Parts: sequence; C-alpha cells; structure tokens
Amino acid sequence: MWLLSIWSNPLARKIIIGLAAGLTILYALRLYSNRIYSQGYQSGKIAGAAETLKTRQAGWKAKEAAIAADAKAVADEKKAVKAAGESLSRDRANLSHALQESLAAIQAKKEGIYANISHINAGDLDTALRSVSRELAASQ
Repeated sequence: MWLLSIWSNPLARKIIIGLAAGLTILYALRLYSNRIYSQGYQSGKIAGAAETLKTRQAGWKAKEAAIAADAKAVADEKKAVKAAGESLSRDRANLSHALQESLAAIQAKKEGIYANISHINAGDLDTALRSVSRELAASQ
C-alpha cells in the first residue's frame, strides 16, 4: 500500500526510475568489467603458458645438447677402450710368442746339454756334471 502512495508522487517516481536506471547501468558496467577481466585473465594464462613452453623448450634443448655431448664422450671412451683391448690382445700374443720361442730355445739348449752328457765317458761324468752346474749357475 505504501508503495502505491509513493508511486503516485511525481518526484518519488522520478527518483525511483532514476535509481532503477542507475542500478541497471552499474550492473551492466559490472558485467562488462567482469567480461573484460575474464578475457584479460585468459589472455594472461595463454601468454604465461607460451612463455613457460618457450622456457621449457630451451631447457629441453640444453638437456638434449648435454645428452649428445655425453653420448659423444661415451663413444670416444668406447673407441679408446676397444683400441686398448686390441693393443692388449696384440701384446699378449707377442708375449706368448716370445715366451714360446724362449721355452723352445731353453729346451733346445737343455737337449744339447743332455746330448753332450750322453757322450761323456763314465770316468769324466763327475767333472762334466760340475762343469754343467757352473754353466747353469752362470746363466741364471
């Protein structure tokens, strides 16, 4: 009831309509500012994501370069180890060959000594044994 009595007053009607128009304009401005804020927030998120992506990609490239350098170092070490292994095999074969030649020479010398001993008379055997013992002691 009292609302109808206020509405009948022309000044109150103008004030009510003005307040309603003002509130409508303020509400519209709020909706507009919310929309602009939301757009700015979204564009900020997109820009931030793009910046993060660029940063991460730079980090990934650096890691890939480090991995490639490590792979090259490992390949170089692998080649060095392979070369050292081949050198070791050659040295082992040469050493084995030299040892076999030395053993063959020692065996031939021993057989020569045994052959000399077999040609010694029984009486000269003691002298020959001492002579051979001196030779063996001198060769060591």
